[in-house]
Amino acid sequence: MVMAFMVILFGALAGRAQTALNVTGVADKGSYNNTVTFSVATEAGYTYATYLNGDKVSSGGSYTINASDFYLLQVFRTNTTTSVITNRLFRIVVNDTSHGTTEFGLPSHTPLLAIPSASNGFAGGRLLLIAPANFPIGYEIPVVA
Repeated sequence: MVMAFMVILFGALAGRAQTALNVTGVADKGSYNNTVTFSVATEAGYTYATYLNGDKVSSGGSYTINASDFYLLQVFRTNTTTSVITNRLFRIVVNDTSHGTTEFGLPSHTPLLAIPSASNGFAGGRLLLIAPANFPIGYEIPVVA
């Protein structure tokens, strides 16, 4: 009797087994140079939600990241029959190799161009200088404008 119950129980649990939630191309805490492409494999009987840094991206296709930065990839899968949710989390760093090893995972930055201005750009303006009232002898006095 107990044996028959266990066979029925194991049979029911085996019917509930889920396939793996497959995300290819990335690994959690992975570091990639210049670009990385990932894809989320979809299966019938499940609904999917994929988020990259909180923004929804399509599941079932491939997605390429080519800007250096830190990324958070979250994938959720819901079984449409049992409502069981499976999720995966990936923390990804994409490096810009032109920086060498000095700026690990930081986005590239190009400073704005300096715009020369004429003296009439300062007409009517005020300049406030801030300097300490007393300062030790022998040191340059710091002045902030």
